[in-house]
Amino acid sequence: MGMPAATPGQNVLAPSVRKHAGAIHIKNDISCLQRKAWNVLLHNAYDDFPDVNLQLHTIPVRDLMDLAGFDSKNVKYLKDALEDMVTTKIKWDIIDHQGKSDWGVTTALASASIKDGICSYAYSPQLRTKLYNPEFYARIDLLIISRFSSGHALALYENCARYRAINQTPILPLPLFRELLGVNNTASYDEFKILNRAVIQPAIKEINSISDICLEVELQREKRKVVGVKFRIQENVQGALAIDSPSSFNHELLRKLQDDFCLTETQAKEALALHSEDRISIVMEYVQEKYTEGKIKAGAKGIAPYFLRVLRDGDVKLAKTGLDKLLQGGAQASPKAAQAGQQSLLQDDDAVRREFNAQRRSEVELLLAGMDSEVRNSLNDQFAATLVGQRLMLKKWAEFLAKGEGSAMVVNNFYMFVAEKLLPPYEEALELYRKSLGA
Repeated sequence: MGMPAATPGQNVLAPSVRKHAGAIHIKNDISCLQRKAWNVLLHNAYDDFPDVNLQLHTIPVRDLMDLAGFDSKNVKYLKDALEDMVTTKIKWDIIDHQGKSDWGVTTALASASIKDGICSYAYSPQLRTKLYNPEFYARIDLLIISRFSSGHALALYENCARYRAINQTPILPLPLFRELLGVNNTASYDEFKILNRAVIQPAIKEINSISDICLEVELQREKRKVVGVKFRIQENVQGALAIDSPSSFNHELLRKLQDDFCLTETQAKEALALHSEDRISIVMEYVQEKYTEGKIKAGAKGIAPYFLRVLRDGDVKLAKTGLDKLLQGGAQASPKAAQAGQQSLLQDDDAVRREFNAQRRSEVELLLAGMDSEVRNSLNDQFAATLVGQRLMLKKWAEFLAKGEGSAMVVNNFYMFVAEKLLPPYEEALELYRKSLGA
């Protein structure tokens, strides 16, 4: 787990002091949920770090599980996660202003306990100091990390996001990169071609789809052999805006995705926002067939991640859809050609939606900029009323109103609320946008 990057509005690292980005890394041998829990604990304790007399931090177990995205109330799983964090190594290797090396190693948590519904935990003094230094660590948006479903993607996001101010990571030697993503003990990933296909590219896809940054990988070679990777980083203003307002969704499909395929509401809405209903229906049939045949690992528990992976990768055959007719074109294409054509069409559909989302966001920004304070305050109040019962969202919304900046997720949700109120319906406007591209 690498140290996350500064978000807009924070004191980010300037290119002139690039060397101070350092290398603070947590070995990624913990699960995605455990990684999220660590971020929640850190977020909860961060403001208390300067107080040397306060060594023990507390958070209600219910809040920890809710914020980390634990779907069940399985406290044993949480205990196992905390136990792993007490044994998970954190390493840093930093060059200071005078060119002197600062190396150290500790654990993600020094201790953890649960009693009477309260989780108590502590960090080592050295780690507290490093984590509170904005040159080496900056908090990331909990609402963004809550959207990740892949531990590899979340690990890559954290290790890239802290370099967003300079738009690129340093070159990461492959041994270090494998360690950061937790695949250093998997022999099959020793071959870069497999590592790239199975780990790097799916992680980049997820990051570019749901987060606030966009990544592009560059390879470092020596005598044609890949020895390291570097990532180019861009802001992804439309990535977090992919979910449209609830009124634009096919509610029957939304319900089926949650009830039959075990997706969370957020995952189901993202699927409907990023993919055509034809595409989703075909994937549903495909996954249902595989489940009936007993080919999904972990049975019912594996349905949601399997469904999302197939939906993202596009590795299913379409039939009886408009896409299928376009692929066939009245003639029999080879299986490889059909698959390539299908993938291209699906990617084009995603690209059009992203372009449209960016345009829709700009329209909302123009509306808000020209709005008088009375109308804006009324919209603020109406939006706040939709957040009742969502503690984290309400907290982030209050922070945004007070400071004028804050969680990208809550701001984007507000923009979607405004779009629903003041702009044409999403699907109707998207269809007009598609037609304008073909004109």
